[in-house]
Parts: sequence; structure tokens; C-alpha cells
Amino acid sequence: MLLPAVSHAPQPAHHALSAAAAAAVAGSGRRLREIFSRSAPAPGLLKPAAAAAARAASRSLLLAGPSTLVCDGSVHQLNMPAAPPTGYPTAVPWNPPFTNQAGFSCARRLANPQFCAAPNSVPGNDSITSGLCCGSAASTTCGEFSFSPVTSASGGSRGIVNPRNPITYQITAANTFLTYVEFTAIDVGTAGARLAGGYDLDVIQAVEAIHSWTQNGPFQAVAGNGTIIETYGPCSNCKDGEGVKTLNVTALPGTGFTRIELSQAFDNTGCSDAGATNVNADGMLWSGMRYSCILPSCKDADLQAQGNQPYDCAAAPGPLSWVYNPAAVDNTTVTPQSCCLPITCEDTLPLTPEKDAYNCTSNVGPGYKTKLGSQALAANNANCCEFVPTCGLPAPGSGPFNNCGQEFMYDSDKANSTDLGACCKYVPTCAKPSATSSATYQCTPPLAYASSSGSSTSPSDATCCTGTCGDTRPDVNGTQPIDCGPGFVRVNGSDTFTPANQSRCCVYVPTCAKPSATSNATYQCTPPLVYASSSGSSTSPSDATCCTGTCGDTRPDVNGTQPIDCGPGFVRVNGSDTFTPANQSRCCVALLATCSDANTTQGGNQPYTCPSFAVPNPSPLPGFPSDANCCLNKTCGNTNPPASPAVPQTCAPGFVLDSNKTSVSPPSPEACCRYVPTCAKPSATSNATFQCTPPLVYASSSGSSTSPSDATCCAGTCGDTRPDVNGTQPIDCGPGFVRVNGSDTFTPANQSRCCVALLATCSDANTTQGGNQPYTCPSFAVPNPSPLPGFPSDANCCLNKTCGNTNPPASPAVPQTCAPGFVLDSNKTSASPPSPEACCRYVPTCAKPSATSNATYQCTPPLVYASSSGSSTSPSDATCCTGTCGDTRPDVNGTQPIDCGPGFDRVLGSDTFTPADIARCCVAKAPVVPTCKDANTTEFGDQPYTCPSYAVPNPSPLPGFPSEANCCLNRTCNNTDPTSPTPVPQACPASYILNVNMSDVSPPNASICCMPRISCIDVNPDKEGCQPFICDLTLGYIVNQNATYLPNPSNEVCCLRRTCADRDPLAPRRQRFGCGAAFEYDPTQDNNGPPTRSLCCNPLATCGDTDVVKRGKQPFNCAAAEGWVPKPGSDGTTSPSNTTCCLRRTCADTDPTTAALDPQACPAGSFPDSSKSSFSPPSAEQCCKFEPSCNDTLPDVPGCQPYECDASRGLVFRVNATDLDPSDAKCCLVQTCLDTDPNTPGDQTFNCGPNQQYDWRRNTTVAPTRGKCCQPLPTCADTDPFAAKAQTYFCDPEKGLQYNFNAGTLKNPSDSVCCLTLARATCADTDPNNPGNLTYQCPEGSVPNLANAGSTTVTAASCCSPTCSNFNLATPGPSAFACPAGSAPNQANVRSTTVTAASCCSPTCANSNLASPGAAFTCPAGSVPNMANNGSTTVTAASCCSPTCANTNLASPAAALTCPAGSVPNMANTNSTTVTAASCCSPTCANTNLASPGAAFTCPAGSVPNMANTGSTTVTAASCCSPTCANTNPASPTPTPFTCPSGALTTSANANSTTVTAASCCSPTCANWNLAAPGPSQYPCKPGNSIALGSSTKPPSESNCCIGQIPIPSPLPPSPAPGPPTCAGWVCPAGTLPNPGGRTKRACHQDCCLPTCTDTDVDTSGNQTYTCPSTWVPKPGSEMATPASKGTCCMQATTPSPSPSPSPAPGPPTCAGWVCPAGTLPNPGGRTKRACHQDCCLPTCTDTDVDTSGNQTYTCPSTWIPKPGSEMASPDNKYACCIQGSPTPAVSPQPGPTPTPSCTPRQCPAPATINALLPQGFSISSSSGSTVTVTFKNNAFLKCDCTQGLSWLTIATCSSPSSSAVNCQKITNVRLGDEVTLNKVACGAVIDVIIHDGQCKNLWATSNSPASQSPKRVSLSGCRAGTTLPNGCRSGDGDGACGGSYSYRVVCSGGRHLLRKLHFF
Repeated sequence: MLLPAVSHAPQPAHHALSAAAAAAVAGSGRRLREIFSRSAPAPGLLKPAAAAAARAASRSLLLAGPSTLVCDGSVHQLNMPAAPPTGYPTAVPWNPPFTNQAGFSCARRLANPQFCAAPNSVPGNDSITSGLCCGSAASTTCGEFSFSPVTSASGGSRGIVNPRNPITYQITAANTFLTYVEFTAIDVGTAGARLAGGYDLDVIQAVEAIHSWTQNGPFQAVAGNGTIIETYGPCSNCKDGEGVKTLNVTALPGTGFTRIELSQAFDNTGCSDAGATNVNADGMLWSGMRYSCILPSCKDADLQAQGNQPYDCAAAPGPLSWVYNPAAVDNTTVTPQSCCLPITCEDTLPLTPEKDAYNCTSNVGPGYKTKLGSQALAANNANCCEFVPTCGLPAPGSGPFNNCGQEFMYDSDKANSTDLGACCKYVPTCAKPSATSSATYQCTPPLAYASSSGSSTSPSDATCCTGTCGDTRPDVNGTQPIDCGPGFVRVNGSDTFTPANQSRCCVYVPTCAKPSATSNATYQCTPPLVYASSSGSSTSPSDATCCTGTCGDTRPDVNGTQPIDCGPGFVRVNGSDTFTPANQSRCCVALLATCSDANTTQGGNQPYTCPSFAVPNPSPLPGFPSDANCCLNKTCGNTNPPASPAVPQTCAPGFVLDSNKTSVSPPSPEACCRYVPTCAKPSATSNATFQCTPPLVYASSSGSSTSPSDATCCAGTCGDTRPDVNGTQPIDCGPGFVRVNGSDTFTPANQSRCCVALLATCSDANTTQGGNQPYTCPSFAVPNPSPLPGFPSDANCCLNKTCGNTNPPASPAVPQTCAPGFVLDSNKTSASPPSPEACCRYVPTCAKPSATSNATYQCTPPLVYASSSGSSTSPSDATCCTGTCGDTRPDVNGTQPIDCGPGFDRVLGSDTFTPADIARCCVAKAPVVPTCKDANTTEFGDQPYTCPSYAVPNPSPLPGFPSEANCCLNRTCNNTDPTSPTPVPQACPASYILNVNMSDVSPPNASICCMPRISCIDVNPDKEGCQPFICDLTLGYIVNQNATYLPNPSNEVCCLRRTCADRDPLAPRRQRFGCGAAFEYDPTQDNNGPPTRSLCCNPLATCGDTDVVKRGKQPFNCAAAEGWVPKPGSDGTTSPSNTTCCLRRTCADTDPTTAALDPQACPAGSFPDSSKSSFSPPSAEQCCKFEPSCNDTLPDVPGCQPYECDASRGLVFRVNATDLDPSDAKCCLVQTCLDTDPNTPGDQTFNCGPNQQYDWRRNTTVAPTRGKCCQPLPTCADTDPFAAKAQTYFCDPEKGLQYNFNAGTLKNPSDSVCCLTLARATCADTDPNNPGNLTYQCPEGSVPNLANAGSTTVTAASCCSPTCSNFNLATPGPSAFACPAGSAPNQANVRSTTVTAASCCSPTCANSNLASPGAAFTCPAGSVPNMANNGSTTVTAASCCSPTCANTNLASPAAALTCPAGSVPNMANTNSTTVTAASCCSPTCANTNLASPGAAFTCPAGSVPNMANTGSTTVTAASCCSPTCANTNPASPTPTPFTCPSGALTTSANANSTTVTAASCCSPTCANWNLAAPGPSQYPCKPGNSIALGSSTKPPSESNCCIGQIPIPSPLPPSPAPGPPTCAGWVCPAGTLPNPGGRTKRACHQDCCLPTCTDTDVDTSGNQTYTCPSTWVPKPGSEMATPASKGTCCMQATTPSPSPSPSPAPGPPTCAGWVCPAGTLPNPGGRTKRACHQDCCLPTCTDTDVDTSGNQTYTCPSTWIPKPGSEMASPDNKYACCIQGSPTPAVSPQPGPTPTPSCTPRQCPAPATINALLPQGFSISSSSGSTVTVTFKNNAFLKCDCTQGLSWLTIATCSSPSSSAVNCQKITNVRLGDEVTLNKVACGAVIDVIIHDGQCKNLWATSNSPASQSPKRVSLSGCRAGTTLPNGCRSGDGDGACGGSYSYRVVCSGGRHLLRKLHFF
């Protein structure tokens, strides 16, 4: 197969290439082998270095050019500019080449045409062999990027664009690189082509794709110079796939091409019209460029180097330092800002989540802080830091602030303060402990101040006082030194030490016999040292002084020398005989193991044991013993590694050494050898020859072939399956299959290769049988005379018989015949198969409504059948029956109108209405409204309303529902006989008078209506006005508001006493007096008062006075001997003790009375003992200790004993180390391989010598040695000594190289040093080292890839081309192309090498678009896929789709079925293929029967159609009908009226209302005024009013529902002495009644109130209404009846009988139901109803003008006053509303307690009494008679009138009561009941109202609000010191008491309201 090489003559010197030409070809020199193959460079070409330089120059000239390339990494089609006449080809038909393209430049070296024209001349031969000539045209022009001169050949000359001199297309845009290039090559008789991708400067070998064709057989031709070139002959087939090839090249990872090279070779061919009409394409064309382009990125900034080259942030220019940003890998703007993160002052570690600011303190020094504004600057000292002076460091490098002046010193607590003026503190001395006082230090007795200590700066008992260790009692005669006790001695020189205690004066002397004062144990020696008994008296106990034993003699206490035993693997340290203590770490050092002695713990050398597959290395490597260092492995390549040359593994016959396993260990024939299969013996385990695929047979001549396959071992083709027998035996394809055209020479000869299936059709549905087998249609169908194309099926081959056409071929259609009375159902015309049952529907008539019965239509009684209606086809009562409301039986004599039944009347004018039913003919009667005359309309005759016992019937009852208020007149205290023409008041017994406040109370009796003549409220009835009893405030008595009417007034009867045990008797619970801090309550004063701290409390003991009984202060004495000193400022601290009154002196703070710590001073050479920081009392002996350090580990031993660092662990002593608590970490430095001398600046790397290299991985290895720090140099056997395993040098088989096993120890590994050169296998010859060509055998179904015949990558992927029948060459066995889901294989293309869905598959209904997997045929809108035809290849709507309800006609988009009128489409069946009204439509409320249009749903009685749901498909009463007040549940068989809440009344006018709520169906009453509340909600009467009896059924209003609340006086007769408490004055909850017999008063209502039907539980919050049992209903008017029982509250329910007579004719309008305004009365005689109240309402004393908004109260004339109880009197005249008499407080219409009775004037209280009750800032300026002048901050502005029973009242209105300049509004003479108008006090103003009277308990404030809102009215009752408007009480403790004082504070707040009026009640 090898072609003879083209000869190359030497190049003359004058033919040397220019730089530009060299740039075009450098790195791409090739010679022609076959057509195109890799070869060595041609002689005379530039060397790579020169070529690189030349190409670089060329590249630099092109960088500025334009580019249309899209560089996003994706594959794109190049948008080439059009060229005439037809543009550029990208598919069939193929057109000629194209002109130049933007983004590229073109270059090619050209030869002299004369040379090319003379091939036999030396210059011509040189030009041709150098690739400079271009066929007969001799040259090409690149200016238009045209191939035409290249691809034209004639006259026997072949066209060659030599690979050595390709056409080069250079990318013109800078930083643009191609990673993938693809061209379509149109091959017409071509010998070969080459596409190459080249790199800039040829830094990497170009990537190429070679193309050669063998379709038309070899053709020998002679070139012009006489050279024979084997090309390929004239084209015989120009089809796509046989003349078209796609070439592509892909750049290496991390790189990109900067140029494209095209080359070609072809012969003179004459394929006219090849690819396009009138185009004679004689040769090679290129078309259809696809590419992917990338730009440099942060991830790969250098696309000219293989692999990713991340942007080098460290080398970025500028002041900032940068680190690579992993998040910016894809950025194509390759700059430091885009690829890197800056290291700045704000963040020195930008790759960490948190910001790490530059640390100025550690980098610059103390005092330096972060500089403001430096966040983005480069991180260095100058940018980031600035010095900030502080007290601790006022200047860089300085000490603390030192300019403090005399008597002051630096304050260490202010070290961080930046205020340099606050750095000093006073230095206290004994003579002057305080800067603010000249007193000397106060010593703790019995110590005395020592005048000689005046200058001491730590004033304390120890420094300032006498009493020392030498004399503990200076206050007595003689010297008494301290007794230190046994084992202790006096501290030298401690005679003057103070305080004198053992810790200060004494010190324990430790000895070896007793090292500790707290233990008797002897000194514990460190083993193996032992205690030396002779050392007991030694006073410095240690191993050195108390123990014996050295490394040389561990037991000096026994005879002989016993040196330490270091144990196996260790030896004694040289010169360690005298070392102590004697332990292994001190005396011994470990032996290092080696290959010659791997176990130093055993005697003698213990060589390292190699595994069985290795032998000892005669030259072991240094380091720890291991297989790698001590052994050489046996391998397949060398079974005896010490031997040279290598001894490879021996293989059995038929086996060869597997070159891929030369390094496998251990070696064995099984592990190292591979069997070489042959046709004669394909398997090593069997002697059978190759088994050929039938009908092929084994060819005996192929026995030695080493690639057994059908192709190499067998004979047989499609044309002759048995070449081994006579005659030709073509393959038998079998039924249904035919031979593939031109397949005679195809092999192997099997059905898939030689045959193709016949496609079935309707005329021949079974191609596997002889003759035509027509498709068999089902019984309900006939053959289609015009069958549809595609696979045979019912849909394609048949026509169904249907109801609409029972004979489908016939025209016109023959519909199904129906029986009499039946017609063809139009909805079933397409139903199949047809039959009368399936196709016809019965037509009902009145005479015969059902096909199964002969009965006539059944009319709904009382209607009867009308015989004349027999032929009507819509039978119903309307069409088949007769009968009207006026005559329900027209079929009998006489008129029989409909009977509407009880409770209903006939509809006027309904005589002719039909059908005659109640709903059509009748209407319910209006209800009969009960009245006072007939309160029970359910019983016969009048049933008058029954008034309660305390009332009589009203002869002129009021209109409205019968109730106590409308029908009765109550008997009252003022009138016990309301029927009398004049009032008859209640008679009172002697000494009692009528209480005018009870005039309206009912029922009347003497106990309620009368009050004592002399009582707490009036002790002198003979004097005008009220003279209330004055409680004695000096004894703590205050007014008892519940004793108002009690007789025998006294402090005990009328008052309550404030005592220590209860400071506020008005509160619900006892309020014991609070003593506050430093006092405790005295229980012996429980009953004394008034309460004060001096009376109720005793002072507590404190630190300043521990005994409050003794005269003078008895201060607490702190325990000085225990270190306690007095605590400043603790005099007032209670529970005196050392812990509360004292502070303790400790080692950490010897003076705890100062803010700063004053630690115990330690002598020179000693340090504070942190373990004793809390020891007390402190002393140097107890608080200080000498500590070992690195330079002296034994401070108690003379001389320095430096810390010893263990050299065996690589430790050396750190020069000048003086750290305390010595340890390796503090005193030593570590020697490592990287730094062998850590005390010297810089790294001192270990020196490995000339034959080894430093191992950088061992940088941190300690105790450096050569074995630890070094590795051998690389060799062929191990190119990377740093790796865990040996890395043998790789010899690339692609280069024809094989590893040389004899070069293992050679250094500087390379191909030339480590490899041998061998011949290389190709697809065309898999065994080049043996004679003949052994072609690669492709897997079954694939075909040889002739373009890769010369490829040295001998694999199926390289040597073979996939086909539709086997597209995956990587898996065993044929892998047919997987067609997209739903498509079918294209049997005609099973051998096509265009392995795409378009080539290998056919579309179907299930997948109509092979380019989009699963893209089923898109059916017209509304239709659905015909699943039966999923596999049909007739891809049309008619074949693939079925009509549905949404689209009944596939030819007319979205032609939905039209539903009958009133019905709606059935959305659930939108896609149903049963296209009928029954399937496609849903009945609705408007049409319940799809067969009968307009049949609306009939709603139950009482309900009405729900017009919002006429289109609802839920055809039920619940959906189609709306509930009403008359029937709340249409789904119920009987009407269910709305049940009104308890107490509410039914609103009959709204019976048909569909708003079924209590608000719509019911009317509120006083008993239930808020129908939205969850339970009965009684009308909320205004404060002071209560619910009126008998008002339960009235419309809710204050006048209808409420009456004023009346206090209940004490019972008669008066008792001379105070009796037990009564219920007098008790206020009962709304809904309950007062209990006249109540005798006890507890914290509940149980004794004083009676339950009623409205509230059955008086003690539970809210009303607990009585619940009537079943069949009983609440009795009208029983709301306030008592007791609460069934008989009292309920009555049995009755069903009202409708009146038999029709309703009377409407009369003139009346006032019935008219709601009158509050304050007016209904007019019983009102007859007309106009748009005003004048006719229907009566004026009263409260409202004299019914038509004017608001109440117009009647004004009494002079000398007349309002009559009590006349508020609702009518008519409104002087006699009804007023009485003659002196003025009394006006009756206010506002709710509240009843005013007090008129009393006579009296004097104001004494000024002192008033002054004590005034708020802060107020004072009495003058007082005379009944007038008091009050001032506020010395500004007189207010006077108080003490007349009319109001003791006194002040009002101050100030803009700012706390300011000195007050602008106050003066208000004087305010009386009870007055309304005070204020001058629009602005928001923020404060009004103080001070009231001194127990009766004025309520205050109302009204404010002006914005015009858009109504006035705000807020009750301020019950507040005392601070009430905020409009939010109610702000603070306070309840109401004031009679005779006492209380106040309101009204604050206008919120910015919205202006205070307008105050009302007092």
C-alpha cells in the first residue's frame, strides 16, 4: 500500500525562503505519503526558531484588522458575505468557492510560473517538490480568496496545493483564537485534502485533519516531471455522502488557533454539472465553515500555551498588590481590576469572607491606628496608619504621659484616653489621703497614726499606722513581737512591717523532709531518682538537693555503679554521666534506622526485608527504610533488576510481551504477556478456527492473519455467499425483503448488509407472502378506493360506515333508516357502526310521551290532559294540559278556583294564570301586628297586655309593639296612683321625709322613697342647703360614700378611717402603708392613723448605725485582721456585715477603697503570684514568688541554669531567651530542612551535595539530615523522585518510540536518552513490522474510514466510520442509531455514514420533527392526536389527529361544537372525541335538559332564582337558587325561615331579601340592639342610666330603652346605733334588679341584686339570658321579670292561624313604625306620614322642637326651676316642665348620677385645710366667708365659691403650668351642674381641676375636632391625678371622698382636638 516517496533534490542557496514566506509554512512541512501523511521537514526550509520569529513578525502586522467572528465559545456558522451569482454553499447544491472574508488575511508563497511550466528543469523540479506550484495554473491569487485557479486542471496535469505550501488564512483581530474549525469538502475525483489549525509562532505543533477517498479505485498517473503519483480516477458518483466530507480540527485544551491551512491534490476529472448546473467542478471545493472562537480570559490569559494560564495578578503593575479572584474566571477583560482582588488597608486578605483590616499596631507599633479614608489604598504602613497620641503613649516610642506635676502621677486607667489633659491622678499619702481634704489617714483601732509615715503614697493601716511585726501592740507597755509558730521564721527586717499577721511577718521554711507547711510528706523525687534521707534538713527542696541518681549512676544509694538503661533503639548521650535527673529524655538518644539496619531495637544489623516481588537495592537510597529506598521491584520489563541489560519476562509460543505492562510487578507470564489471536486460532484456550458469520465460510489461506474477523478470515459476498463451492449463490433475502442495488461485492453477506425491507401498503399489507395481500377492513368499514399513503391501517385503508352514511363509497350519502316515531339523531351522524338503536332518537308527543308506553302525558293535578294536544312534540303541562288559577278543572261543570290554603291569598287578576299551582296563583298573607289591646294575635279575641304589679294599664297606650313602656303607667314614689288626676306621693313615717331623688323609682314603698330627716348628708335640715357631716381628717377619717343617708351621723357611721394597715379604705383591698427603703413596717400600729412614716415604720440597722436604739451612731467594725477595711459610702447600707460594709485588701489590690488597682509590691527578682491574687491580707511573702525562666530554670540555685533544648528533635536554644515558665515553645527554635540555623536571619537551606537535590516537600521536616531533606536526581527509571512511586519516562508510541529498559539509571531523561525508535502501526497496516498489510477490522455494521488509513491511532474510533446500523463503535456489537422517540428507522439508509436523525430515521405522527426529539405532529387547535396512528409516516392532520368537542372540523381551526341555548361547553370534555351535545355540553341552571332548550331549574318555595349562577353547571337548588329570609336553605324539602337572634324581631317586609343576615331579616330592639354581636346585646345605656323595664321590644334608643339610675336609701325605721351594713347605694349590673331585702355587703352582687330573665347570674360578667326549653319561646315583656323561671320568662309556642279573610284594602298612611328622635315621644294619634317628625312625634321638656336637629330643652321662666322627672313630659309647657322655687342645680340631659338635693350655703374650710389639698404650685392668698382666692406661682387669678353645696372648686387653664410666666384663664363661681365653656384651649394646654366635695364625681370634657369629624366626648370620671384627653385616665388611684380632695388633669393631646367645654355632675 505504500506509495513511492517523491524525490527531493537539494535546494540551491539562492532559493532560500523569505521571512514572510517562511512565516506561511513554518511548522507545517510535510511530504506526500499516499496522498497526505506526516513526514519530516523538507530540506532548505527555515529552522523552527527562525520560522517562529518570522511568523511573529507576520502576526504583528495583522492584529489591527477587523473581525466578524463571534467569540463566545459556542459553535457558529460563519456569516460569509455573498458572492455572485448564488452566494456561498452550505448544502446541496454545491457551488463554486467564495471570495475573501472579513476577519482573515490570506497568504501563500508563489513560484515563478516559468519554473512550474518546466518541471524537468532544476528550478521547476525544486518548485514542484517544494509545493510552490499549483497544477496547470501554476499559481493562485489570494486577494479574492479564490480557489478557482487551484481547482481547475486540464491536459493531464494534476492540481496540487502542497501541504508544504498551503493556503494560509490568518485571523486579523487581536486576542482572537479559534478552538474549533470545520469545513465541508466536496470531493470530485480527489486524491486527498488536508485541513490544519496552526498556532501563533508555532509554539505548539499544528493540529490537522487528512481526507482521502477510495470510492472510485486507484488510478496511476504520471506527473509532468515523470514522477508516478497514485491518485483516484474520474468521479462516478457525485452524491452527497459519496463525494462530500466534513473536516474539522480542535485546538488543544487551553489553546487556540490563529491561522487555518488548506491543501489538496486531485486528478483531471470531468464530472460535468457536479453540484450545480453548468459548473464543471474539476477537483476540490471547500464550503460551509463552522467555528468556535474564544478570547483570553482571567482563567486562561495566554491561549498560545497549552492548558489554562491564569492571569498573573502578582505581576500586575501599579501601586496596589493583587491576588487572583476565583470568581472572575470567565471575564474576558484581562486586567488586574477584572481578574484580581486588591490588597488594601481595608482588606489584606480579600479571598476570605470577612474583611481583614491592616493591623497598624502589629505592623508599625503601639499607638498607631487606622488612618481615615485609607480603605482603598495599598496596604502598607504609610498608607494605612497614623499615630494617635494617648495618655499611655503620647509620642511614638515614648513612655506614658509624665508631665503630671506635684502630688499627681500618671493614671494607668487612662492609658487609652486621647484627652492628654486627663492623664493624671492624685497621689494619696498618709499625711493627705484626699486631694480635697487636709485630714491625715484614719487608722483602724488599736492602730494609731504614725507621723513619720506622712509621705507614704499608698495610705493604709500598713503604711500609715503603727502596730508592726516587731510590736503588735504599740498601745500597751512592752514589746510584743508576732509569734510565727513552728516551721515559720520571722521575715528579716519585718519588725516594722504592718499589718502584723503571719502572712505579712512570717514565712515558712520548706525542707526536703517537709516541703509544704500543709503536708508532712517528704519531697517527691522524679523517678528513677530516690529520696536521700540525709537531705531532710535542706531548706531548698528539689531533685538536686533532696534526691540522688545521675545518668552514670541512677542509684548512688546502693553499692556499685548503675548507669541508666536506655533500652532497645537508644544509646547514651556522650558525657551524660553527671547529668541529672536520670531519665531517658535526659540521658539517651534514639538510633536512626537504615536499610542495612531497619530495626535498631534488636542486636546486630537487621537488614530491611524486601517483598517477594523485589530484591535488595545494592545502592539503597538515603532516608527511612522503605520499599522505595531499600528495594528494586521485579517487573515485566526486567525480571532481574540488578542485571544489565534488562531481562524481560519470557512468554509462551503465540504470546508476546505486552508493551503496556513493562512496569507491572510482580512479573509472570499471565501478568506480562498477551495472546496474539489468528484466524487459525483466535483464542488461546481453544484450537477451533475463526467462526465465520453464516453464510460466510472460513478461508484456510487466512490462518496466519492476526486480526481475526469476517473480513480477514472468511469468504462470501452478497453476490456469492459460498465462494468455496461451484457456481454463484447470491444471498436469499427472504420474503418481504429485496437485494440492495450494487451489493454484489458487499461483505459480510448478511441480511442487514445485503437486503432492504419492502414497505407494506393497503394493496399489499403483508410483503412476506407471495402476491398482493390487501388490507382487511373491520366489519363496520369498507375498503377505501383511494387509500391514504403510509403504513396499512384502518385509518389509511378503510372508510367507516356511520349513521350519516351506511354506504360510504356511495354518493350522495345513504343515512340510517329509522322506525316510525323516530328520527336520525343529528349528534350521531359520525357514530359507527350504524344501527337504528345507535343512530335514531324517539320524538315524544303529548299523546305518547314515551317510546316504551302508550299512555298519554300525565298532567300535574289539578290540571287535566287536553286531547287536542296529542300531536304536540314537546310534552309538558303547558302544551298538553288545561286548567287555570280561576278554574282548575275545566273538564268538569262549574268553576273550581284554586284553594291557596291557610296563610295565603289569591293573586289579584290570576284567574287566567296557568299552570294552576300555589306558586303561580297565591301569595302569603301579611302578618297581624299585636297591640296593647290585643297582645296575643294567635288567640281568639282581644288579649290585653298584662302590666306588672307596680304598673296599671295606660288608658291611652302608645303605638308600637305591646310592651310595658307602651301599654302601662308605672306607680312611682312621686305618684303611687298614676290614674289619679293629681299625683299621690308615697307616705313617709315620722322622722322621715320624701327623698326627691327617688321620685321616679318604681314600685314605690317607704323604705325606697323616704330618707331620714337627719343623716350623714345633712346634719342640720333646718338650715338652707346641705350640711354634710365633716369627717375628722386629723384622725384619718374620710367620707364614706355609701353612708349618704344613714342616720345618727358620726365619724364611725359616716366616715372610713385611713390607718397604717389600710391607707385607702375606698380601694377594694387593704392598702398597707409603704415604708420604703431603710425602714420596716411596725405591725403594732395597724389600727392607728392617719398613716405616716414616723407612725407606721421603724428605721433599719445600717453600716453607719448598727443599733438605732442607742444614742449616737454605732458604726460597723470591719475585721482588719482578716484584711477588711471600711467601704466608702456604705453608711446607709442595711444588713451590716463584712461583705456589705467593708472591702477586702488582697494581693491584687492592697487598697480597695480607691478606683485604681494597687497590687502588692514584690521585691527585686520576684514576681506577683497570680494564683494568690485574691489572698488576704496581702504581704510580699504571700503574694510574690521567684519564677523559672529560659535563661535560668532553677532560680533558687546559684548561677544560671539555662533551659536545655532537645537536639534529637531538632531544637536549639533561642539566643537571649528570658521568657518565664520555660518550655520548648518559649525557649527553643526548631531546625528544619528549610532553615538549619533558625537563630540566623533568613533561611539556611540544607545542603544536599552534588548528587542529590533538595526536597522542597520537606521544608518543615525537623532535625534535618540528608536522608530527610534530599532526593536523588531524576533518571529514566524515575523522572519524579518526589512522587510516591517511581515515574518511568514515557516513550510516546505515537512517535514510534519504545522505552529502553537499559537506560533506567541514566540522568537527564529525554526521548534520546530513554527511548528506542520502532515502526508504527496504522489503520491500513496494523503490523508494520511484518510483511504485508494487516488492515484493521471494523466492528459489524461500521465501514472503514478511508480518510484515516494512515492514522497511527489504531482504534475503531480512528479507523472506522459509524453508520446508522452501528453508530457507537465504543460498545461491543452493532449499536443501531437510536431514532428520536416516536420516529421510525429509515431502512434505505442503514449503511449511511451520515449518522443523524435526518439520515437514519423517518418522521411519524408521534415525531414529525427529527431535529426536536418528541416533537409530535401539531394538531389543529382544539383537536387531539389520533393515538392509533402514532406510527404512521403519513404526517398530516387527517392521519395524525382526531376531531373533538373543541374542534369538530380539522380543516377549520377551532370550530367548536355549538351547544344548545342555555347550556355551556363541558370544559372537562373539551378534548373528547365523542362529538355530541351530551358529551360536549353541560346542563346549567338556565337549561337543565340539553334535549329541551330553555328548561330552567324550578326553585323551591320561598327561594328565588340565583341570577348570578344562571350559567352554573351544578344544577341543584343550592347552586341555582338564592336563599332568602323566608327560606334560608333552598336545598331543604320544606322552607326554613331565618331565625332571628334572641331579643330581635322578624322584618316581614324583607321576606324575599337574598341578603340573609340578621341586619336584613331582623329588627333590633332594646333587648338586642347590636345584631352583629355574637349573643344578645342589651342596649348600652349612658353612664348613670339603666335599662328600662318593659323596653325589650322597643326600637333601640336612649329614650326607649333607658331610665336614670337611682340610689337606694337605707331601710326604715332609723336605728339609733350603726347596724350591720346594708345594700343601700349598691349599684347592680345592667339586666338585674336591686334586692330591697339585701342586708350584707360583700365583694359581689349576690346579696344586693336579683337575677332576671335577662341576666340569670348576677356575679358573672355580661348577661346570662334565661334559655327557654323546647316548645317554649321567650315571653314578651319578661326581660326584667324575677325570679328567672320557665313560667316567668317563657310561654308555650303556638303556630298563628292565617286569617280566612283577605287583607283589607290599603288605608291612608299612618305613623306606625316611625322612629322618633331621642328626647321626643311617639304621637299615638299620628295619621299622616311626611318627610318630617312633626305629625308622628310629640315634643317634650327635653326637646321642644321635633324637627330641629339636637335637643331644644325647655327654658323655665324666672322664679321657676326644672321639675324633677319631667324630662319626657308632654306637652312642653311651664307647668309640665317646671315648678316654682329657688334656683337649684340644673338637670343636665347628660348621663350620670342624680344630683344632690338642694342645701344651704356654708363656710369654706379653713385655709390650712385647703392649702394642704392644693397641687404643687397653687397656694391660698386670701379667704373670707364663702370665697377663697387661690394663686399659682404668686399670680392671683382664681376665686372659689363655696355656696350651693359645692365645698370649693378651682379650674386653671394654662399654656404651660410649669413655666414662671403663666397665661391663665380665670374661671370662677363654678357650681355643680354647670357647663364651662373654654376659649378654645390649644392642644398641649393643661387644665387642673381641683374638687373638694364627695358629690362631684363625674367630669365630662368635649373637644372641637376638624370639620370632617364629630366632636369628641370623653368621660373623665374616676380619675385622680392625671387624665389625658382623649384617651381617658392616665394615672391615679380612684375617686376622691366626701370631705376630701381629688383632682382631674385634662391634657389636650394628639394634635387634633381643641378643648371646648367642661361639664360637672
